[in-house]
Amino acid sequence: MNRWFRRTSGFGLLALTACLGAAALAGPLDPPAGPIAPTGRTLDELYTAIQSLQSQRGTPITSLPITISQSGAYYLAANIQLGGSDGITISADDVTLDLNGRTITGNFTGTAGTLRGIVVTQGAGSAPRRNITIRNGTVRDFTSVGIDATNVVAGRFENLNLFNNGRSGLIAGEACVIVQCVARSNRETGIVSGLGNTLENCTAVANGARPNTINTNGFIISAGGTVRGCSAVSNQGTGFNCASQVTIVHCEAVGNDISGIVVANECLVESNNSNSNGQNVANGGGVTVTGIANRIVNNNCTGNDLNFSVAAGAAAGGNFLARNSASRPTGGVAANNYSIGANNHFGQVLTLPGTGFQDNASFANIIY
Repeated sequence: MNRWFRRTSGFGLLALTACLGAAALAGPLDPPAGPIAPTGRTLDELYTAIQSLQSQRGTPITSLPITISQSGAYYLAANIQLGGSDGITISADDVTLDLNGRTITGNFTGTAGTLRGIVVTQGAGSAPRRNITIRNGTVRDFTSVGIDATNVVAGRFENLNLFNNGRSGLIAGEACVIVQCVARSNRETGIVSGLGNTLENCTAVANGARPNTINTNGFIISAGGTVRGCSAVSNQGTGFNCASQVTIVHCEAVGNDISGIVVANECLVESNNSNSNGQNVANGGGVTVTGIANRIVNNNCTGNDLNFSVAAGAAAGGNFLARNSASRPTGGVAANNYSIGANNHFGQVLTLPGTGFQDNASFANIIY
């Protein structure tokens, strides 16, 4: 048998094997007995399925203004612009409002007023509203607050863009969660957070352009709040203005006119980066401590008017500072790296420690 025959015979066997395998996989060619019935859904069945999905999503909102007075789920069906009234008023508990990636736009042209994009009213006897969720969209250009949820307890606000409102972008009540919200170019504070709230991955940029007001911060954080992974950049006032018993960790405060981070009493300020704040006022700080019993650790402050500014503590309630780093205070005055009052407790301050920074200096604060 010659080589050509062996090669072509091999190819033939391979082709035959492939055909037999395909035939085996294809199944029988004879149709089943009886009439052939459709296996897909009818148009009526598809329509019913779509209606069911829409009902699960909630009630569509197609025009504004509107008042939501019944518990349930609602979603915005289109971009809507309006003037002369609040946009959406929520006057019920247990409401989920999905803006559905859409935008609610007011008529703000530079003069602050009373119109809000979304407002949650009080309940009977001035009781707060409970279990309110607002998410996934933009509220902009209202003469007052973008979203006024002052009267909410146990609410959730997520994936919201709050832009160019005449007062604050968002005011949240108590025991709320605020996640991935952006407040930009609002005339007062970007986000105002009530008692015991948690904020994560939120951003406040260039808020506070309204003249003749001191409420011009990136964030105002009330007592008992927790702030993680948030950024405050180029706000007219302070980046993060925190009350007492606040935890603020892994945040960025950059280029704010007054201070980057300000805390009152009994706060934890850890692993934050504060840069180039306080250059438009005297004694603005990267981290400014106005009270007592605060723990300030692992923060980096550079290029601020005062990198760390810590008020005098009480004899039995001073502040504690360790493992912080500071560099290049405005004006180049070395003392402005750590301006620490009496009765506070802090690791030694080492200037350009180089190889002198040993394990026995693990609590040291650094100038570099």
